[in-house]
Amino acid sequence: MVSILDILSFIDTGSSDTWAATSQLACAAVDTHAPLSQAACGFGKLYDTAVGQFTNITGESFAIGYFPENVTLQGSMATAPISLGSLTVPEQKVALVEYAEWIGDGASSGLLGL
Repeated sequence: MVSILDILSFIDTGSSDTWAATSQLACAAVDTHAPLSQAACGFGKLYDTAVGQFTNITGESFAIGYFPENVTLQGSMATAPISLGSLTVPEQKVALVEYAEWIGDGASSGLLGL
């Protein structure tokens, strides 16, 4: 059986990074770096790595900062099938975000870099 997880992601034509916030997410305050609840980061539905189809890439990690917001994301790299409409890339490189200092919109949980 194939498990399909739908998460809302922004399409970013100015980035090559594709990432999804995971259910293992640790959230922290942007200004103080103090630990916060997952909900405080403002992500929508989180990617459940226990259900999704992905393969970890051993030894590869992900870290990015966005300015001027001073938000950061960190995690591990994996491959996973990514679909956009009827197009599917079976082994797209994707960052699984496990730590975030983020101010989200409460709906989106990822970014699809093109």
